[in-house]
Amino acid sequence: MKRKFLNKPSLIKSASKKAEKIDSQLAYIANRYYEVFVKDLILPALIGIHSHEKKKEQRICINVVLMVDDRCGFAKDQIQNVVSYEKIVKGIKKILRKGHVGLIETLAEDISKMCLVDNRVYIARIRIEKLEVFKESKSAGIEIERRSKNSILNVNKIIAFGSVPSSEKS
Repeated sequence: MKRKFLNKPSLIKSASKKAEKIDSQLAYIANRYYEVFVKDLILPALIGIHSHEKKKEQRICINVVLMVDDRCGFAKDQIQNVVSYEKIVKGIKKILRKGHVGLIETLAEDISKMCLVDNRVYIARIRIEKLEVFKESKSAGIEIERRSKNSILNVNKIIAFGSVPSSEKS
C-alpha cells in the first residue's frame, strides 16, 4: 500500500527548526567538553557467576572515559572545577568493597551510574575485562556507554530528528 506524502509545510518547517537547534547545541557541546579517563586500572574483584569466582578474587582491568562539560573552565586552577579521576578511582574501589558481583555488566552499570551523578558528565564509557578467564586470551569483557538523562546529548532526542553525527553512532 503506497502512502501519499502529506505536504505540510508547517510541520516540515517546525521539524527543520528543531533539527537546526539540536545541530547547534551539538556543535556547541563538541567545542565545550573534555575527556576524563582512567586507563587500565587493575584491581582484584569477587566477580562472576561460577562457584570458584564467588570464593576467590580475580584480576579485572577497568577503563573509564567520561565526556565532561567544559563550561566551568579551568581558569581558577581549582580541583572543584573539574571532574576528578582520583574520585573516580576511589568510587570504583568503594563499589568493589561491597562484595561479590555476579556479572561484569552489573559492575559496569554501577560505575557508570556513579560517574553520571556529577551533572557535568554527559557520557560515561566503561570497559571491564577479566584478565584470567581463558589461558588462550589476554582478556574477555564488555564495554558500555551511558548518557546523562539531563544532557542535550540524550540520544533519544537526537535520533528523533535524524541528526546523529557519525561519531555519535558508534
